Amino acid sequence: MTESATILVCEDERHLRKDICEELTEAGYRALCAGDGLQALEMLKDTQPDLILCDIAMPRMDGRAL
Repeated sequence: MTESATILVCEDERHLRKDICEELTEAGYRALCAGDGLQALEMLKDTQPDLILCDIAMPRMDGRAL
């Protein structure tokens, strides 16, 4: 059995982040969800996702800084 790809979703809009993560999970991916760049950076200490979907305009740390 092959392991599902891991996708880190970094989006500050809570409802949009939830919808994206639910859609990815339903499609068979392992979705990790972060509310901003700093939270995503913390998550990257413990995991190496196959793909990062990242919003550019976010509070605290934006997508470009991440």
